[in-house]
Parts: sequence; structure tokens; C-alpha cells
Amino acid sequence: MSLYKSLSAKAFEVQVAIHELLGHGTGKLLYSEGQTYNGIFGSMASAYEECRAEAAGIYLCLCPEILTIFGHPEQDHDDIIYVNWLSMARAGFAALEHYTNGQWRQAHCQADFVILQVLIEAGVVIITTDSDNYHVSLDRDLIRTVGVPAIGKLLTTLQTYKSLGDYVNAKIYFDKYSYVDEQFATYREYILKVVSPRPMWVQPVLELQYGSQVVYKEFPSTHVGLIQSHLQRYSY
Repeated sequence: MSLYKSLSAKAFEVQVAIHELLGHGTGKLLYSEGQTYNGIFGSMASAYEECRAEAAGIYLCLCPEILTIFGHPEQDHDDIIYVNWLSMARAGFAALEHYTNGQWRQAHCQADFVILQVLIEAGVVIITTDSDNYHVSLDRDLIRTVGVPAIGKLLTTLQTYKSLGDYVNAKIYFDKYSYVDEQFATYREYILKVVSPRPMWVQPVLELQYGSQVVYKEFPSTHVGLIQSHLQRYSY
């Protein structure tokens, strides 16, 4: 737990950079003239693409050159990799909060859940319970030998279908790993019980009165205070 807390921010920085630059930023499309990715993949496009980028992040974070660019010494590389993979597994588990009425409501969450399912299928991740809590565990010794091939296969499959514009097979494949069975529905009930409410950032307002006097106005940290702050700020 201490390792996770100390390195999660650094691992996330590496993940986001690879996700954006080498995930979203690469991949050849072999479409006919006039065709677009969103046009072919429709409502699945966003989650499918986010999954491709997220998978690229954990796959390529094993490249020592990338970790060195971010200033991580070689002796810390394995820890950064482990925490990044564990963070992804945890994110896939927590993503169930955004699965409602048989549908995924957030593209990144569906993407992370798909990756979690792939890692569970490969035997790299297991979910256990001690009757009060659920625990997501990742065997760091299996990352290179089992995890990397599994995620590599996921990446190859996602990219192949995307490059060819093969929506039919892409949907069959993606839906398989997006499916929330009864066991995961139970996990979701647990997550909804323990999840923290989203923070409310209630901003103060500086108001110029009488031509020269600056008045600092605060609002209560409630839903009403949040609305009052916005009304005050944008009423001019």
C-alpha cells in the first residue's frame, strides 16, 4: 500500500503521456474515401478508442527509454510499472460505479473494465474478499511473462479491427469483455456503498463595489452555495 501511494502519481503521469501521444497518436486507418472512424464505429467509438489508448499506456510503460525520459532511475522502473498496472486494474474495478441499467455511462470506465477483464482472464489479476471488503491483487511477477502478451493481443486485435473498419467483429470482441455478469454486479453494489461523493468546488467571488472597493464574497459548501456562486459570477 505504501508503494502504491508513493508512486501512483508518478505512474499516472507516465500512463497519461503514453495514452495520449502513442495511444491516440498512432494507428493507421485503411478506410475508403469518405469514411471516418466515428462514422463506422458509432456509439462504440469513444470507449473502444480509449481502451486502445489505455492498453498502449500499460503495454509501453515497460520501455526503459520512456521511463528514463520522465526522470525515473533504472532501479525504480519495475516499481513504476507494477504500480501503473495495479492502478489500471483498480480503475477497472472502480469503473463499475458508472455501469447503470445495463449500459456503460463513461467511455474511459468501460475501457478500463475491458482491460481488467483481460487481465483476470490471463490470470494476472484476481479479486478476493475478506467478507467486509474486496481486494484487487496483481501478481507483479506475471506482468512481463503473461500480462504483456495478453495486453499485446488486446492491442493487436483492437487496432486490426479499427484499421480495417470492421465494426461487426470489433463489437463482438469488445462486448465480450464489456459484459458485467452477476459476480461483477455484486462488486458494483459494494463499490456504490464505499465510493466517496464527488467533491464540490465552491468558488468565492470578487466584486467591485462603489467603483473602487473590492469585496470578497464566500458561499456555503453546499449544492445551494455552488449554484449561488455560479449565479453571482456569471450574472454580469
